[in-house]
Amino acid sequence: MPNHPNSDDVFVKFGPFGVPHHIDAFSYYVSSPGQKVHRNTINVDLRILDRCDNCISQSRIWLSCGEAKPVSLPFNGEEHRQIYLTFSVYFRDFIDTSIYGGIEIKHIVGYEQNSLVTLFNVLGSDKGTEWCLIDEGVPHCYGIEYFRLFQELQDREFNLLEIGLDNVSKLSGCPQDAPSLRAWRKFFRKANIYGYDINDFTFSTKRRLLYFRAIKRHVTT
Repeated sequence: MPNHPNSDDVFVKFGPFGVPHHIDAFSYYVSSPGQKVHRNTINVDLRILDRCDNCISQSRIWLSCGEAKPVSLPFNGEEHRQIYLTFSVYFRDFIDTSIYGGIEIKHIVGYEQNSLVTLFNVLGSDKGTEWCLIDEGVPHCYGIEYFRLFQELQDREFNLLEIGLDNVSKLSGCPQDAPSLRAWRKFFRKANIYGYDINDFTFSTKRRLLYFRAIKRHVTT
């Protein structure tokens, strides 16, 4: 049964559970399903609590029908090894009285923060911990391992080639962004970044960033 808008907030608490010492952030992907269309908007408060129920990190987002948003909560993993995750849900705007709407947590990813993951998240790349751009799956989280492998190259001059630039444009054929190329250009401050894809990404060309377009060929044997 739906919760009436004048009732108490919906509150869910998970834990306590242990956190490995290197984990110092959680990324969430929260959606308001749009199968039944409505005009209500819903607030979601996300918190991390310590074992004594003290809040150590929090954020608030609001969602309209059919909308989804990522959010990341950092915390001190060295100090807090036993935590709770809590969620409070309540109406921001209650307009449609027949269809209330709801919230889904698509994924929660615990990870160790680094500057490359932050870049991927801010720029909207699925190589980070927040965004999955196809089928609302789990983000690839490659930035966690890429940082370990590549951090020593940040101030070196070299050439980097990325093949395949955007999963979304695989379906549409009309790319509008190349978030990982922008992230590489910011992370590697002296490198030349080259992108290679079958779709047209010429809009992304700028200093130290050059794009090559592949040609589709159908080979018969």
